[in-house]
Amino acid sequence: MALGTFRPGEYTMTYAGAPCGLVTSGGQHLRFRPSKKKINDTATYGDTLIDGIYRGMNAQLMVTFKEWTVAVKQAIWPYSAGGPGAGFDGTLGIIGRLDSDISQGIVLTAVAGTPAALNGPATFTALRPILADGNDLDIPFGPDETDVPVVFDLMLYDDSGVKRLFKLT
Repeated sequence: MALGTFRPGEYTMTYAGAPCGLVTSGGQHLRFRPSKKKINDTATYGDTLIDGIYRGMNAQLMVTFKEWTVAVKQAIWPYSAGGPGAGFDGTLGIIGRLDSDISQGIVLTAVAGTPAALNGPATFTALRPILADGNDLDIPFGPDETDVPVVFDLMLYDDSGVKRLFKLT
């Protein structure tokens, strides 16, 4: 019997419904950061934190792609002049376009038979991911593997009246 509840295991990934292929052995990483207005700066307690007001949260998904699939090319070049789905083409795209108009969903699915499938989450779904601002893409050319690290911002969306950044099942 295991001494803990562990959840290693591979997740497959799709972008806009298309498979992204292999990712590095480190897998995908979810990062989130709550935002708070700190309550401090009082005569009695000085700068000591005495409370906080929750002001929302931001989340990101980090992944390093190993394959050069259509889905990967679409994910790393969402602003193409050809529109969402046109993919990696070097065009500047339309200035002023809203991210929410071109974002495409990401779904991670735990591979059957792994502890991740058993202990969850079985799936991770982000309906409004977009290439993160300031994300310096490094695409190698040459005889080495094409490992491309990417950070996606997960934008808020409405899920039947529930506001979500992502959903786990």
